[in-house]
Amino acid sequence: MPSFSLSSKSIMEAATLYTTSCLHISHSPQNNLEAIPQIFGLVNIAVVTVPETSPSTSLESLSSLQFDYEKKLNSLNSVKTMHAKMIKLSKEWDTKKNMQYFISGYLEFGDFQSAAVLFFLGFAENYLYWNSFLEEYIYFGGNPCEILEVFSELHSKGVNFNTEILAFVLKICSKLSDMWLGLEVHACLIKKGFDLDVYTKCALMNFYGRCCGTESANKVFKETSLMHDSLLWNEAILVNLRNEKWSEGLQMFRDMQALLVKANSLTISKVLQACGKLGTLDEGKQIHGYVIRYALELNILINTALINMYVKNDNLKLARVVFDSIDYLNRHLPCWNSIISGYTALGYLDDAFLAILRRMQSAGYQPKRNSVTSALQAVSELRYLRVGKEIHCHVIRNGLECDLHIATSLVDMYVKNDDLTSAQAVFDCMTNRNVCAWNSLISGYSCKGHFEKAGDLLNQMKEEGIKPDIVTYNSMVSGYAWSNCIKEALGMIRRIKSSSMSPNVISWTSLVSGCSQQGYFREAFEFLVQMLDEGIKVNSVTVASLLQACAGLSLLHIGKEIHCLCIRNDFQDDVYVDTALIDMYSKYGSLENAQMVFHRLEDKTLASWNSMITGFAIYALGTEAISLFDKMREANMQPDAITFIALLSSCKHSGLLDKGWKYFDHMKTDFGVIPTIEHYSCMVDLLGRAGYLDEASDFIQSMPMEPNAAVWGWNDADCIREQMEAKGVKIGPVWSWLKVNQRIQIFSTAGKTHPEGEIYFELYKLISEMKKLGYSPDTKCVCQNIAEVEKEKVLLSHTEKLAVTYGLIRTRHPAPNRVINNTRICSDCHVQLQNICHC
Repeated sequence: MPSFSLSSKSIMEAATLYTTSCLHISHSPQNNLEAIPQIFGLVNIAVVTVPETSPSTSLESLSSLQFDYEKKLNSLNSVKTMHAKMIKLSKEWDTKKNMQYFISGYLEFGDFQSAAVLFFLGFAENYLYWNSFLEEYIYFGGNPCEILEVFSELHSKGVNFNTEILAFVLKICSKLSDMWLGLEVHACLIKKGFDLDVYTKCALMNFYGRCCGTESANKVFKETSLMHDSLLWNEAILVNLRNEKWSEGLQMFRDMQALLVKANSLTISKVLQACGKLGTLDEGKQIHGYVIRYALELNILINTALINMYVKNDNLKLARVVFDSIDYLNRHLPCWNSIISGYTALGYLDDAFLAILRRMQSAGYQPKRNSVTSALQAVSELRYLRVGKEIHCHVIRNGLECDLHIATSLVDMYVKNDDLTSAQAVFDCMTNRNVCAWNSLISGYSCKGHFEKAGDLLNQMKEEGIKPDIVTYNSMVSGYAWSNCIKEALGMIRRIKSSSMSPNVISWTSLVSGCSQQGYFREAFEFLVQMLDEGIKVNSVTVASLLQACAGLSLLHIGKEIHCLCIRNDFQDDVYVDTALIDMYSKYGSLENAQMVFHRLEDKTLASWNSMITGFAIYALGTEAISLFDKMREANMQPDAITFIALLSSCKHSGLLDKGWKYFDHMKTDFGVIPTIEHYSCMVDLLGRAGYLDEASDFIQSMPMEPNAAVWGWNDADCIREQMEAKGVKIGPVWSWLKVNQRIQIFSTAGKTHPEGEIYFELYKLISEMKKLGYSPDTKCVCQNIAEVEKEKVLLSHTEKLAVTYGLIRTRHPAPNRVINNTRICSDCHVQLQNICHC
């Protein structure tokens, strides 16, 4: 296993800070904030760096220094030197503009602690600077946890802060889900008897809503005396809606209107989302009236929310009215996505786009580049090839095919809809091709494994004078990695370097992701180490891929460290990362953590719902899986083939035969999902487990496709094996493995016996003790036609038993041993392992 120390150290530091950060309430007298630079040695810098008699630092020269903000700072030392001159020789060194200048300088050259100190010194009391400071801090690679460290150190040294600064700290606590520090800040506010202003109240509500739940946040709201303040009401409603308290949020909106308090655009859009979730069309119409009354109908955020609300309430007519009322230049991608999704979800695919374009033209609008490219982008995102072809016809009829941007969008649309023939045809007709068009087509061929064609295009691109960029090469890296051509992908990385470019986070993430998808988890971590060695920071896609690798290797401790990394780098709100976390925790046996991540998700995607249903299926919690599926439907989420595999698996493991039949029958009729061999396998298994063997056989005979090994099971196993071998179908070895004392031990049905032979002796002793207590081997699990005594010996060789026995004799600490295997555990192993763990 490759070393993970390079990244895990920083991850563990984040985890330690996250769990142990605390605010030490000081009883020291009031301190002047001017003492802060002395605490961190800024004045000492001045003493060391600036001679008393330096002719260039006279008071007269400071006037030009103080306002020479265009002067280029080329190193951290130059920032410190100039700052030192200001502190030592100017009484007005701490003006807002000076401090902003030095904060940016410290951030640019990586001195995040000094930047945070200066911020607390001169900006934290001004709410307007909060977001810009946080954005700049994170942009330059700073960790928001470091801001909390500076705050805690300053406070422990006796510096007293006002409510504005404490509100800012609460905001960061909310962002990082640091509950304990936030609680201590609130305690500080109470202890000092601060008269809380509206911003501090909002910060408290936001903190409690994100870290403790809506009940605590609502308690803060109800205790306020500022009942007519719009900021407070808006924050209270948003806190409830972020936590999916749709009914409560709507009721608060009603109460707000009764007090004639005005809602902002974000609140209105979220309340409209609640109307869509709850199916309350009448209330949605009333809010639409509110929008018109306050002249907010030009707000694109609100318009998109209105379209979604009407679509979710099955009212396409009014959704269309809202869409048509938007000026075509303001019809951004979310608007197109919403209206096209609405038509498609309600079965009007033929009308999804052409009718909208005709309406545009009849209203006097000429088709413009923005309208067509936005629509093509929406079709690409939604994978609606038929609609895309209709748009293409519209483009040709209106003479727009020569437009470079439209032609490039058409190529991209066909590529993303897996129609490479049409993409190539459009590309060939282009008289002027930009690098985006080349990249799109190369990416399409590469991702489909047509590397010879992609390579030819790459060479042709150079011949025509178009220089490949990092996107071009990254598409090739990604294609090779996802096609299990790891050596070729690495060769493309070297080619990037030889082209005077540097592989970026996308280049390395493609390798990590490809390895994880193909099951090469060890290699995924090796590439991670190389990536970090080159100074490249991970992104959310990298993290999601690493979590997938952790799930495959059952590396719970590293998985938790990566979760800390998500918190540290603010990835915890990324839906792909959260879905990977759900999958990882489910496979680890930590279903509670998986549910916690799932329920915290504000905008749940189909993949996140599927992952959570699959988690319940793994643990045979069929009732819970069905309940979650019902909630998914209530949220107007359309299930796909993976959803039904998870659902049928949960019914199979829980013996819910009637429910399984119901969902199988309704897949195609109610949801338009065509059953695949995996769905049929689940149903055969479900019938077999319930004892309906004849029905299972009849079901197999009625299948519209050839049954595979998963469908037949292993009754008449020898006969089926012979047939499989005759047809060239290979059977992979069964294996189990676990990690003990930082080493991975593998037990497989293929290859030699394990070198530590005492495992077999210890297992034999355990089985002998169990037999004295009444255990009887379940030889029905052995399909071979051999004697009973031989069948018992076969049961002893099952890899799960050997792995558990090894873990018991080699582990001296109370931590659980996690055994991973690549096949379903037999009933004998299930009973035996339970007894072994009790012995």
